Amino acid sequence: MGSRDPRVDAYIAKSAPFAKPILTRIRKAVHKGCPDVQETMKWSVPHFDYKGMLCGMAAFKQHRTLEFLRAAERRRVVLYSSFPREGTWAAE
Repeated sequence: MGSRDPRVDAYIAKSAPFAKPILTRIRKAVHKGCPDVQETMKWSVPHFDYKGMLCGMAAFKQHRTLEFLRAAERRRVVLYSSFPREGTWAAE
């Protein structure tokens, strides 16, 4: 079974009001999709580990980010939104 880190709770609690429900939903989705995931803080933002780094999320003043990391392939996919109210997502 996976673990929840109280530091992630604190990070979400300190986030901007628009980001709190989004970060909470991402967290629930990651745990639902990968029950054995381990939460941790890396570079001062929440990350989820499962056989290496799986993904990380962060919130800023006007946007939030969710990134998936694939250590085996050394590829990095970053999903982000510049429009918090619009919910428009793009990938780079």
